[in-house]
Amino acid sequence: MTVRVTDNVFDLALRERVIVILRGVATAHVVKITDIMAANDLHLLEITCNSLDVEESIRTLAQDHADQVLVGAGTAVSIPLARMAIDAGAKYVITPNLDEEVIQYCRERNIPIIPGVATPTEIMRAVKLGLKMIKLFPISALGGSAYIKLVRGPIEDVSIVATGGVSTDNAAEMLAAGANVVAIGGGVITSKLIEEGNWEEINQRLQTLAAIARKT
Repeated sequence: MTVRVTDNVFDLALRERVIVILRGVATAHVVKITDIMAANDLHLLEITCNSLDVEESIRTLAQDHADQVLVGAGTAVSIPLARMAIDAGAKYVITPNLDEEVIQYCRERNIPIIPGVATPTEIMRAVKLGLKMIKLFPISALGGSAYIKLVRGPIEDVSIVATGGVSTDNAAEMLAAGANVVAIGGGVITSKLIEEGNWEEINQRLQTLAAIARKT
């Protein structure tokens, strides 16, 4: 499968159920991981705004690899960061917090945003703002799958991306508990594996994750 012009982050996330996060990874390695992702039918890649090569990485993927991944920007904790990422070509923005100014800015730019929340109060505020997908973060510190299950009892009308401590060991239980999507980062694609150029192990881990997402 390739990314289509009509694909958006919400539809693609609900279909594939996985977002890959890269933080502090050089552009050349980002491109290599993009190839591995696409080979495993994973097409959502978040580059965090506190990465050294963030603009170059986003621009490279948006211009040269748009058929492989839909690239977004994470850790966009301010309007200037969101502006930088969008101008570089980010197709969506993800934040660790619920910042209404950043949300409004993304709406003005017609860019989808997935804000970070931790409590039922924040989730319901996001729902009232008309957001269709939220990032439950940091899920491991909040209680993991047990917390997702408890939240899902009273709150059903928003899609949940679970992130912050998600791995191949717990992704299935997060999805089974009620998360629609899992976002994985350094716990799966570690800096050590990247530094060693151990692309086969990264491929194996992404292959495992894709299989989990399809089964759950």
